[in-house]
Amino acid sequence: MPLFAVRAWSALSGDIGHNVTGLKHGLAAWLTVVPISFILFRGVSLLSMDAERGHQQLSALLERDPLTDAYNRAGFDRRMAKWRGNGAVLMIDVDQFKPLNDRCGHAAGDAALVALVRATTSALPKGGDVFRWGGDEFVCVLPGGDQAVADAAIAAIAQRYAEAMAAIAPPDLPIGLSIGSAVGALEHSPDLIVAADRAMYAVKQRSGEGLSFLQRNVAGTDPADPLISQSQHG
Repeated sequence: MPLFAVRAWSALSGDIGHNVTGLKHGLAAWLTVVPISFILFRGVSLLSMDAERGHQQLSALLERDPLTDAYNRAGFDRRMAKWRGNGAVLMIDVDQFKPLNDRCGHAAGDAALVALVRATTSALPKGGDVFRWGGDEFVCVLPGGDQAVADAAIAAIAQRYAEAMAAIAPPDLPIGLSIGSAVGALEHSPDLIVAADRAMYAVKQRSGEGLSFLQRNVAGTDPADPLISQSQHG
C-alpha cells in the first residue's frame, strides 16, 4: 500500500515515464525513490523487531509464576529439553504453611513463598533454576550437580530462608522446610522429581518442626532406596 501511494504520487507529478525503469528523470528520480524505500523498509523492520520482542516478553510472562516470579511448569517443560547429562533435583515443601495462612492471613503466606524463592534463587549454584510446582511446593534443578552440590544448596537455602522468615512468622510458629533430593540423568528429570517428592514426604512424616531433608540417589529411571536420611531442627 505505501509503495502504491508513492507510485501514484510520482504519476501525478509526471515522474513516471515509459523507459525500462519507469522513471522519467533517471538519477534524480532514483535519488528520490531510494530514500523513500529505505524509510519504508526501516519502518517494517522496526515493526517486526517490536513484534518479536513482544512475543518474547509474552512467552517469558507465560513461563513465570506471577506471585513469586519462579518458573512454572510451562517454564520447566521448555528448559527440560535443554538439559543434558547428570544433575540434582530438589523438592521443597513449606512446613506449617496452612497454620501460617490461618493465623496471619494470606498476605503472610504469600510473603513466605516469595521469601522462599528469593532464598532459593540466591542459594543455588550457577545454572540452577527454581520452579513453583504447585501451592507451597517448589522444584529446583541443578544441572551437573551431584549429591554434595545438592547438600550444599539445601544448607544454604535453609539458612537464608530461616533468616527471612524471622521477620514474617511469629516466634511461636516455626516455619520450616522439608526437602527431598535426587541425583541422576536429567533426561529422566520427571522420574527424579518423583523420587525427590517421595523422599520429601518420607522426611515430613518422620520429622518435627524445622528443616528436614532426605538424600536419594537415582540411576536411570528406576529410583533406588534411600541411602541417607538426615534431619535438622532449628
